[in-house]
Amino acid sequence: MDSKEFFLADRSNIINLRNVQSIRDNVICLEEGHTLELNQYRIEAAKKRIEAYWRERIWNEQPTS
Repeated sequence: MDSKEFFLADRSNIINLRNVQSIRDNVICLEEGHTLELNQYRIEAAKKRIEAYWRERIWNEQPTS
């Protein structure tokens, strides 16, 4: 399990960043219709982590010349 793919949302929830579909206000929408509401502090941390995760994935998938 690659720890870069997971985010500790709160004491009870760990998010697999590959399953994030969208973020609306302070709610993270996951695959299969699951949602997770976070407080303002945690949603900001989650947004930064999700953005960094996807930026790295996209960067690593770029073909090299």
